[in-house]
Amino acid sequence: MVKKSLLLSLSFLLTILVLSACGGNSDSSDIVQDQSVGESAGQVRTYETVKGNIEIPVKPERIVTDFYVGELLSVGANVVGADSDAFAHPFIQDQLSKIMDLGSPINVEMILDLEPDLIITMYEDRYEEYSRIAPTLYIPWAADADIYDTLEKFGDITGNSSEAKEFIAEYDKEISEAKKKLEGVFDEDTTFGIYELTPDDKLYVFGANFGRGGQALYDALGLKAPEIIEKEVMNGEGWKEISYEVLPEYAADYMFLTVYDPEGIGQSLKKLQNLSIYQNLEAVKNNKFFVNDFDQFYRYDPIAIREQVKLFVEMLGK
Repeated sequence: MVKKSLLLSLSFLLTILVLSACGGNSDSSDIVQDQSVGESAGQVRTYETVKGNIEIPVKPERIVTDFYVGELLSVGANVVGADSDAFAHPFIQDQLSKIMDLGSPINVEMILDLEPDLIITMYEDRYEEYSRIAPTLYIPWAADADIYDTLEKFGDITGNSSEAKEFIAEYDKEISEAKKKLEGVFDEDTTFGIYELTPDDKLYVFGANFGRGGQALYDALGLKAPEIIEKEVMNGEGWKEISYEVLPEYAADYMFLTVYDPEGIGQSLKKLQNLSIYQNLEAVKNNKFFVNDFDQFYRYDPIAIREQVKLFVEMLGK
């Protein structure tokens, strides 16, 4: 840490000398050239965050994150280390070989070994500790639930705006094709609901902005939720805990349930399925009740949303 602090101090001193030499001819942009390191790696800029203005690399080359792996990979960023949860992401398995599993919560000493030039965190309580290692951006969970906003933000952060635009163009094409595949499968009044069950037998209803496939189902495919879900969930906090007894009131023609069951016990789902309330749902009777894989549908990064659209089309097409 002493060596690292010394290097940072020298780097800062050289930056000041360069700026002083420029005098009144300094550029009005936020980009500053740090002559102490390579020409490309030395460029930094000011990025506005909820924690204030942060100096970050114009083109970060070694990124560590405790949550936003899918977002970063969607714009072609170079991620060198991530929280263990990323390695359960089913849609990025082919891109994980060069990323180090840093544990969960992340092991700070392992971050130091990776020498990142940027850290992106979802956890406010880790911000100060990470900031002592490298420039750190705190991005709260669900800050950008919209896929387009997400791609624009992470494309900007990483200096990969062109890659973000490429993803959007391909995504829009895929969504258009997906909607065509669903034409004539159901009418415009058909409703769709998203639910989640937890190990302590709690039941939740979700809207469009909290993962679980909401962005894919409602935003991308433009499908309709029951009126009560639109009113109480989508126009409220985006999610709502309900009792089993009122589940029929929140039922939809097509119902999609994720089960959070990290221990793999499966008891909560069995309990639900044994209830007459569940068995009497029209969606169950009509084979339109789907139990979805948690890891596939929990996430809401651009890569996950794109793949969830495909999964929904496959299910609904049947």
